[in-house]
Amino acid sequence: MSSTQTFLILGVIVVILIVLVGSIMMNASQRKKIQALNERRSHIDGQKLADQIDRLNAMSLSGESLASFESWEKVFNDTFQHHVPDVDLELDHAEEQNAGYKTFKAKANIKAADELLTEIESDLGNASEVFDQLLQSDHDNAQQLNYLLKDYQAERKNILSNSFKYGNALDQLENRLTELESDFDIVTTLSDEGDHVEAKRVLSRINMNITTLNGLLPKLEKGQQEVRTEFPNQLDEILDVYKQMEADKYNFAEINILADIRTIRKEIDQSNKYIQSLDVDELEKNNEKIAGEIDKQYAAMENEMKARKIVEKKQESLVKAFNTASSNSHQLIQKLDHIDQSYQLTHGELKEATDLDAEVNQMQSDFEIDQQKMADGEAVYSILRNDFYQVEERLVAIAARQKEISDDVDGLFEAEKIAAGSLDNFAQEVSLVKRKIDRQKLPGLPREFVDFYNVVLNEITDLNSELNQVRINLEQISGKLILVQQDINKLRDEADSIVDSARLVENAVQYANKFITTAEIKLAIQDAMQLYQDEFDYQKALDTIATALEKVEPGSFHRIEQDYNKEQNNNEK
Repeated sequence: MSSTQTFLILGVIVVILIVLVGSIMMNASQRKKIQALNERRSHIDGQKLADQIDRLNAMSLSGESLASFESWEKVFNDTFQHHVPDVDLELDHAEEQNAGYKTFKAKANIKAADELLTEIESDLGNASEVFDQLLQSDHDNAQQLNYLLKDYQAERKNILSNSFKYGNALDQLENRLTELESDFDIVTTLSDEGDHVEAKRVLSRINMNITTLNGLLPKLEKGQQEVRTEFPNQLDEILDVYKQMEADKYNFAEINILADIRTIRKEIDQSNKYIQSLDVDELEKNNEKIAGEIDKQYAAMENEMKARKIVEKKQESLVKAFNTASSNSHQLIQKLDHIDQSYQLTHGELKEATDLDAEVNQMQSDFEIDQQKMADGEAVYSILRNDFYQVEERLVAIAARQKEISDDVDGLFEAEKIAAGSLDNFAQEVSLVKRKIDRQKLPGLPREFVDFYNVVLNEITDLNSELNQVRINLEQISGKLILVQQDINKLRDEADSIVDSARLVENAVQYANKFITTAEIKLAIQDAMQLYQDEFDYQKALDTIATALEKVEPGSFHRIEQDYNKEQNNNEK
């Protein structure tokens, strides 16, 4: 035997062993499934259901209850007459096929038995549940009937004994009671006939209707109370108050009390219709609207009463306020007219004061018209109250502005004195500059300085002329004063520079004479003195001699300059 044949035989043996082992394992697995199915089968017992059927047969069911019972009784009979034997047969076949290792046939029997058992368990469970409900329904219905009867009797007693509370709704409420009585009779009949399922449905309807009725009653009672008593009484009160207010010369701008009362009475009629039809949702909406409109009437009247008290109180104070405002306006205008003769009012003070006076006059004219309306009984006090508040506020603002204008122009006199004093000071400052220059006995002054000096003198002269005019512009003069002060400061600085430069030239030339034998120094002294004595260019002269000194003796001019500054500081002390 060749090796190939040997391997082939071994392969066949292995396959056979695998198939054999698999078959044994599947056989064992299906045997366990068959045992489990037999266990489930053993729990299928029809005795409980048979007892339920006997009890239900004794109840003489009818109608839907009977139909439901008969339907599930047939399921019960079919189950034990056909389906259960079918399960037993499938399980017997499964055991037989599995014992003969006919695994695939056994598997089909197991599947069929499992599906039948599942269907049987479901049907018997549902049947048991229906039978329990049918057995319990008679007891439950009796209990619910007793409970609902008590509720119904309580509601009926409440409605009939308090019929006055429900007004137009009474007829519809009695109809509801009659419908409930009819339903109770139907439940009794159905229960006697054994139709407990339908009886339960009717009981559910009764329960819902009683619950609805129970919710309607307090809303109807409240709505009836509002439309019968509360709203009419309020409207009567509003009408009485309105008539008295009318007699007291009250008026209303944005509301018509009488027309609104007529409208509200129509809305009350509509609420009565909602009561009659038991439409409590619309009743509540309509009554809420009515309540809001009535509150609006009360609020409008109360507003006018309060406004009148305020108006009458403010009337006297406004009369005084207008008198004061008019007086202040006239005084301010007279004051500005007088000041305008001497000063140019550059910010429109007189026009503004005149405009404020015109505004006060217009407000006073409007106020007098309002007073006449009050006297004629044509005033709407809430409008006058708002107007008076605005007028009062505006008068305060006008008074404050008038005071500002008055205070501003009062400062013109002081400003004129200050300007005159400033010009005197300017003249003194320029004179001091002139004397300081003169004391130096310089050979002459630079042309630019002389011209600038004359410009400053002319500026002071011109300002004096402007200040002596019949009608002056102090704002313009004040601006020029600032410019003149700046020019005087500049003139003083230039004068100091001339004096310092001239003195330093003299000191530097005196020191440079030590080096007169030096040609460069000699020439520098000649040039510096020519600039000093002939051209009066003291700064250039100083630059010339200082440059030469620094060349022959570095640092020498710096010492000369330090000594001069120290001397000047000592002199100032």
